[in-house]
Amino acid sequence: DAAKGKVRGIRVGTTTLTGKSGNTNKVELKIKVYREKGQTISVERIELDKTSITLKKDEVKTKPEEYKLTDKEKINATVVPSYADNRKVTWESSNRTVATVSNQGRIKPISAGDVTITASTENRTSAVCKVTIVDNNESGGGSEETGSSDNLEIHFISPPSTVDAIYIKVGDKSAYIDGGHYSDTTKEIEYLKKLGVTHIDYYICSHSHNNHVGAGGPIIYTFGIKKIYLGREQQNGKYASYNTIISAINSKCPKATKEKMLNAVKSCEIVVVKPGDTFSINDLNIKCIGPIKLFSVSNDENENSIVLRLQYKNNSFLLGGDMEKSGWVEIIKKYPNDLKVDLMKHTHHGHTSSTKVEWYNTYFKPEYVVFTTSKSCLPKSSYLSKLNSYGIKCYITTPNKQGNVFVKSNGKKITIKSNYNP
Repeated sequence: DAAKGKVRGIRVGTTTLTGKSGNTNKVELKIKVYREKGQTISVERIELDKTSITLKKDEVKTKPEEYKLTDKEKINATVVPSYADNRKVTWESSNRTVATVSNQGRIKPISAGDVTITASTENRTSAVCKVTIVDNNESGGGSEETGSSDNLEIHFISPPSTVDAIYIKVGDKSAYIDGGHYSDTTKEIEYLKKLGVTHIDYYICSHSHNNHVGAGGPIIYTFGIKKIYLGREQQNGKYASYNTIISAINSKCPKATKEKMLNAVKSCEIVVVKPGDTFSINDLNIKCIGPIKLFSVSNDENENSIVLRLQYKNNSFLLGGDMEKSGWVEIIKKYPNDLKVDLMKHTHHGHTSSTKVEWYNTYFKPEYVVFTTSKSCLPKSSYLSKLNSYGIKCYITTPNKQGNVFVKSNGKKITIKSNYNP
């Protein structure tokens, strides 16, 4: 606590604290933080600099003098925290007939196929990289499952409850939208780790409802996120989505982890987005087109959902949280030329009252619609029938429907896999 002069040790090391009195008097105090005798510091996670690689059999360097840390076939692992005990990383290939891996994380292709490379420590903390080996005469564009760094991937993760949980990846950069309740993250984190995800760059809050951003803390903490995008809605002088994240940590997080998770969230850069703002994730261009008007948080948080148009080369997508009809009316007036897309996430889960079905035929005109919902909030069959009559293919992320929905785009063509299991 800087105001009271209280000191709390965070990690092993030394630092200098400076205290001032008035404009002239200054006192410096050297602080050394050390571990207690017999204390063991465990590895929390492993971060890999690559989560998917496609290699031709003749691409790999064979002479030691040709090796570089940036070589395509070399996976670099970082143990967190860096001062943990038992930091030794061991490497394992799931199929040594396709590829082997050295003690330094260097892959040696053997034959064409897919293989998972796992890095782990003694306390069973692990991270994985998906590797595809192709014959020398193939293009190396990647398999249908893992894709290459030139592809956009969007994963609509099947939730345990009525939530949005969306993972977006473009090359070496990624983002996560919402995630649902705090308790929903167990399944989501398991799914992401199966994908080989060890780090996420950005967290995007659609709006402040707990079944959207209550999951923010565990996602930010687990995957080392450093930047949060959120809307303009205010609550008690602070951004409402941020308040929801902090409140969920305080009420749900175990005591042993709570302070670390709070620090992870509070250290993030906050970016407030408003209509007309643009940002990008590598080649994915994102434009905010809503909400045009803000409602009181106590009145209707759904109307304050940020609406994002995603453009990846020739393919476009529309994600709008829980935006309702009255909010859409304002967006349609302000941004009529930004509404037509290839794929749209239906806003407000399975609630068909949020968006007039006719708008799908007059404004949005998507080829695909994804409903992120649960068994307790399924869209009406009459609504789905109408969408089908427009030639729209619908996906519903409940386990008894299409489950996890994996969308991939190469910038020209969109492919979708339902009930996807990484």
